[in-house]
This record gives sequence, C-alpha cells and structure tokens, in this order.
Amino acid sequence: MIFEYPTIDIITNELKLKDNLFNQNNLNEIFSYQKSKKLKDSCICLEKSDLQFPLKGNDLWGLDLPVRISNGNFNKTIVFLGQDPLRKSEDYPEIKNKIVVSLPFAVNCEQKFKKEIQYLIEYICDRGDSIYFTDIFKIYTGENLNTKKYKDIKNINVSIIKKELDMIKPDVIIASGKVAQEFIKNENINNCKIIEIPHYTAAARNTKKSFEELPGFNTKSNEKYNIKKFEYLKNLIDNNI
Repeated sequence: MIFEYPTIDIITNELKLKDNLFNQNNLNEIFSYQKSKKLKDSCICLEKSDLQFPLKGNDLWGLDLPVRISNGNFNKTIVFLGQDPLRKSEDYPEIKNKIVVSLPFAVNCEQKFKKEIQYLIEYICDRGDSIYFTDIFKIYTGENLNTKKYKDIKNINVSIIKKELDMIKPDVIIASGKVAQEFIKNENINNCKIIEIPHYTAAARNTKKSFEELPGFNTKSNEKYNIKKFEYLKNLIDNNI
C-alpha cells in the first residue's frame, strides 16, 4: 500500500508550521502501514512553538496529518472525515509538553489500529480505489476549538478542509460524527455523495449502540462486532460509489 500526503503544503501553510518540518519523502520514512507495534513508537513530536498560534490547553497536544492510501493507481476516492486528533496522556506517558504527530485512526500503529478500518482500507485499495483520512480540526489541545472563543482557529480549520476537498475531489465523503456532519451542511458540500455515520472512535460513548441502531446494520450476524462494522461500511460504500 502507498501512503501519500498530497495536502501537506496546505496543512503547513495554513497552520503556520515552521518551514521544512514535513515533506513527502520524510513522511514516507516516518509513517507506513502498521509500521509500529506500540502507539508511542508510531508518532513524532513537535515543540508547541512549532505551531505559531496562541493556543492553550492540555500538556499533550495532537496533530494528525491527512493521508491518502491506495495501491498506486486508483479510480475513485473515499474521504473519511473525522473530528480531531484526540491525544490521551496515558497513551504517551513519557511525552510531556509536546505536539504528538501521527496519522488519523493510528493506521501506522498495530496496537491501536482498529481491525474494521484495516479491512476497509484493504478492501478499498483492492477494488482499485483510494481512501483519504482527515479531520475537521487538525489540532487537538484539550480545549473545545468549536466555540466562539476560538472562532479564528475554527475558520482556519474550515479553510483547510475546504482546500483539501478541492484538491482531493472525493467521490464519497464518510462524515463521522456531528462536527463533521455540521461542516458538510454549513459549507453546503454537495458535489459528491455524503454518508453520515456516528462518531467513530471507541472512546465515544454509546458508539457500539449507535452503530447497531443504524438501518442496514446486521445485528443478527454471529460475526464479531468489528467484522459486522466493516461489512456495514463496505455495503455503504458499494451502494454509493
């Protein structure tokens, strides 16, 4: 599988990251498909001063770099749109007062990688398509950036995601959770098919129940929950692309 970062210049410029922090070559060296066994080994760290914004928040901040995964040539592109790069200090006990940089859904970490996302990536790539993972908010500080207090930061993040979508030109967007779905509605994104699903991460309350209540989710299957979740997502994509 090939990892590409076609929007890295957008992220760097809009977030005012210091020059030459990231490029396609060094990102390929840092991240690869399930390269790391443990979460703490699947990231790199930046100084908070590398992000030239006056933000406050927790000791540990997060930054997920949007990534497109494919087998090389691809026909269609599915965008998986999440909320933010949540970081928990217990996952990184040795890291203090840093920005922890990784990839959405920890796709480069075997320990945290969700099996149904692995199956989904492999299915999409095998059918000759690509999947692009990104978040509405690129930075996680522990503060709620989706408020009037951080209006300027929110506007920058909205600008980033709009530029990402303009470049990626998705055929389908899977909007995971209310923040992603509100963005789609507020910005009138209607030039591709939109699939709405509950907030995806296992940390979200009632996530399992939220999925099982969706029309078309096979609750009667004897398969494990992550297999049923994969089958549900697979069918959504097959029916919309």
